[in-house]
Amino acid sequence: MRLLATRRITVLAIFAALSLGTAGPALAAAPPPSATADRAVHGPLPVDTDTALPARAEALDDLGDLDGVLTPVSELVAAALTAGAARPSAVDAAALKVKVAAFVAEVMAGVPALPALPVPAPPPTLPPTPASQLPALPGMPPPVG
Repeated sequence: MRLLATRRITVLAIFAALSLGTAGPALAAAPPPSATADRAVHGPLPVDTDTALPARAEALDDLGDLDGVLTPVSELVAAALTAGAARPSAVDAAALKVKVAAFVAEVMAGVPALPALPVPAPPPTLPPTPASQLPALPGMPPPVG
């Protein structure tokens, strides 16, 4: 009996060494979080957001028109930023909504339509097979009926 216990302990020790030998370097190679990333996550927000965000919105205009792509977007961003905490007026919102809808319709007009897919025919219905005609499974009694 003592011989079996020794074999079991030996096998257990070998598998433990193998599992720790393969997982140990992977755990040791995990990079620790950097101090820069920690400061970026927990750092204070920029103070001059009232001047920085409209400047970024104006930077969209510097990219060029790109065939009318950025015009409705830059107007929408500028209107949202100039409104501040208040909402834009209903007239401005309706005008921007019309411009965005026209832009989306123009873009969608250039997209080709998807081809119609053929609908497959339904599968044929099979007549029910009586249990007496089914093949017998090995080790199972033959079907009754």
